[in-house]
Amino acid sequence: MNFCLVLIQHDQIKEELIKQEILPLLLRCATESKFDPIKARLPALEILLGLTFNAEAARQLKHNSQFISNLKTLSTSSTEQRLQRVAEGILWKLEKEATAVAKPNISSMTTTDIGTKTYHVMLSYSHSDKDLCYRIHDRLVQDQFRVWIDRDEMHGQTMVAMANAIENSEFVFICMSEAYKQSAFCQSEAHYAFERRCRLIPLIMKSNYRPDGWLGILVSGKIYVDFPKLGFDIAYEKLKNEINRHRTNRTQAASPNKMIQHGMSFTTEIVKTSPTFILDVGKPTIR
Repeated sequence: MNFCLVLIQHDQIKEELIKQEILPLLLRCATESKFDPIKARLPALEILLGLTFNAEAARQLKHNSQFISNLKTLSTSSTEQRLQRVAEGILWKLEKEATAVAKPNISSMTTTDIGTKTYHVMLSYSHSDKDLCYRIHDRLVQDQFRVWIDRDEMHGQTMVAMANAIENSEFVFICMSEAYKQSAFCQSEAHYAFERRCRLIPLIMKSNYRPDGWLGILVSGKIYVDFPKLGFDIAYEKLKNEINRHRTNRTQAASPNKMIQHGMSFTTEIVKTSPTFILDVGKPTIR
């Protein structure tokens, strides 16, 4: 099953699994009590969570009332926290995400709105990379940033808490690694932040890692801050520079240039754009 979890990160494999009508078998393994909760039901649910990113699979699962009912029972009353967490994640993807994405968008936030945000930063990361992420978190807090991070792999309403953190953060840091890419929970976080048009800053967590697949598409054209290559202190300074760059660009875009022409007042927005750079080398280069 673990091998399957890796494979379904590829869109082509998701599509092929749907064509091979794998969903009925996965649904049986996920819902029938005769199957072991940890050895069979949990992996099956994790695969189904990964498949919810496929539109056809999501449609079929959403219209399976028995499956939805089973998920709701697991998400509220299961004694196995991992089952509860995955069930809640699938319900989020099938029933709640679209409504949450449609809420008023934070991309319209002005410079005066920044102070009203609960957090400056939300750290989206795989717990496999927790040591480096915790170090980044601690340095940010030391520098007076308000940071949201899940240190305990929350159970119960996990996705709701994640969505609230994303909606109420000025920036979302995507802490990239192969483990991050393979996690359906991380994909859910990154996908929701992207759909909400959040300000994403990708951080490289592992040496020589370069994102591909869904993660590569999501961060395409953005600046990477490569912690292993630059070393922590230099990379952290680059990260702060990137935060300041975003804030400066937002200030310039939000500041009207009022002009008077023929006795009439009108406003134009000045929006400055800059080339994309990769911050994982000693000297930035145009991407």
